[in-house]
Amino acid sequence: MDKPDVILTYGDKAAVYADKSLGGTGPVVVFVPGLGGVAQHFFENNSMYKNAVDAGFRAAVVGFKFPDGKALDMWSNGELLAKQISDICSYFHVPKVTIVAHSKGGVDSQAAAVHFGAYKNIDSIITLATPHWGSQLADIAYSSVGWAFAELIKAHSPGCFAMQTVCMREFRKITDNSPNNVAPIKTFAGNGGADELSRMYFGHLLLDKYGENDGVVTVESAHNPKGEHMGTYPYNHAQMGKGKFMWKHLEPVLKGKKAEPAVPVFAPRKISRPAHILRGGSLEKGIDESFYIDSTAERIIITVTFSGEFNHRLFSLASPSGLRKILAAKKESSGVIIYKTEILDPQPGKWRLLAAPCKGAYTAVICLMGKNTFCACPSSPAPGKVNAEMRILRTCADSYDVVAEYSFKNGNELPRAPKLKNGIYNVELNLHGELDDGSLYERTLIRPIASGGSITEFLRSRGI
Repeated sequence: MDKPDVILTYGDKAAVYADKSLGGTGPVVVFVPGLGGVAQHFFENNSMYKNAVDAGFRAAVVGFKFPDGKALDMWSNGELLAKQISDICSYFHVPKVTIVAHSKGGVDSQAAAVHFGAYKNIDSIITLATPHWGSQLADIAYSSVGWAFAELIKAHSPGCFAMQTVCMREFRKITDNSPNNVAPIKTFAGNGGADELSRMYFGHLLLDKYGENDGVVTVESAHNPKGEHMGTYPYNHAQMGKGKFMWKHLEPVLKGKKAEPAVPVFAPRKISRPAHILRGGSLEKGIDESFYIDSTAERIIITVTFSGEFNHRLFSLASPSGLRKILAAKKESSGVIIYKTEILDPQPGKWRLLAAPCKGAYTAVICLMGKNTFCACPSSPAPGKVNAEMRILRTCADSYDVVAEYSFKNGNELPRAPKLKNGIYNVELNLHGELDDGSLYERTLIRPIASGGSITEFLRSRGI
C-alpha cells in the first residue's frame, strides 16, 4: 500500500481516501487534517495512515478542497464533514468511527459532531494539538502589525479568522454545554521546539508569553474543557500530526489503553514569561523602526518573518551606541524567509530595526527576557509615567478598518468605548513609559474582542 484510493467525492469541495482492497473487521479510524484541509498530510511524507492500517485498523482520510485557496471555517467544514462521516460508516458497514484530527481538524470534528448531528456516528474524537481555545497567532494575523505579511503569504481566510481566540471563545459557549456534545474527546498537546531559523520558532517566541506551546498552539488551548487530556509531548506543531512521532502515543489510546508516556513528560517550565514589542508592514519604502529596550531585559531575541525576494543582508539592528548587526537569514521551503539575532545584556535605550526598500512584507517580534520584564509592564515603572497608544480595528476574513485611535497617559480618564457594530474587533495597545531608574520601556499587547464593552476592562486589567 503506497497511497490510499479516492473512495468518495463531493464535487469540487471534498474527497475521502481509503485503500479499496482493505478488508477485515477492525475498528474504523478517520483522519481529519488541519487548517489547509489537505488529506495528503496523513499519507505523503507521513506514516500516520500506514501505521493505522498496519496495526489492524480500517482507516480513511478526509480532505477539503478550496477552489479559491482560502480555507473554510468550522461551520462550513463541519457540515460537510458530518456528511463524510456518515458516508464512511456506510462504506465500511459500521455504525460509528473514531476520529483522529490534527490542529483545526479537531474543531471541525467537534462542530460536525455537536452542530451537524455527526455525534450519532462517532465513538470518540482524538485531537492532536487542536486549538480548542484558538491561537494567538491568528490574533496577530488580524492585527495591523501582522496583516501585510499574513496577506502576502495568503494566510487570511475564513478558516484562519475563525481560529482567533475571541471566535473560539464564542464557539466554546455554544458548544460545550450543548446536549449534542456527547462524543468523548481525548486530547494531546505539544511543547517542543523547532529550528531557530523557522516559522515554527517565530511562533514559539510569540506564544511563549502565553505559556508552553508547540509553535502554533499553546498547551492550554490544546485542552478541551469537556475532554480528557492524554498527554503533552516534546514535539512541535507539525510533528504532532506525524506518525513518526505520535503513533506510539496514539495507538494505545485507539485500543482503549493509556497513552505511551512522554520522555520528558513536560518541557522545563520557564521561570518568567517574556515581553514583546511587535512591528510589521510593507517594505516598499524600507523601514527604520525604533523601539526601546529597558534595564530589566537580560536578553533580547529579534526574529523577523519576511515574504519577498531573498536577501541575506536585508535586515539589520542598530544599538543605542550605533553598533550595527546583520540578522542571520534562512529561506524555508514555503518561500518564507526567517531573520534572527540574539543579544545578551542589551544596552538600555533606543534601538532600531532597519531594512532597505524592496517588494515584500514582514512581521517582527522583539522578545525581551528577564526575571522582571513581565508581559504588560516592567516591575518598577516610575509614577505617572505610563503612557499608551491604542488602536481598534474592525476585522473580517479578508479586510480590516481602523475604527478608533487613542493616545493617553496614566491617570487620564480611560477612553470611552466607541459604539461598535456587531462583529470582531482587534484592540492593539502599545505601552511605553519610564522606569524608576530612568530607562524607557515599551510593550505591545494585542487582543481581539467581540464587542466594545470589554475595552475598558481590558485596559484596567493591564494597569492602565
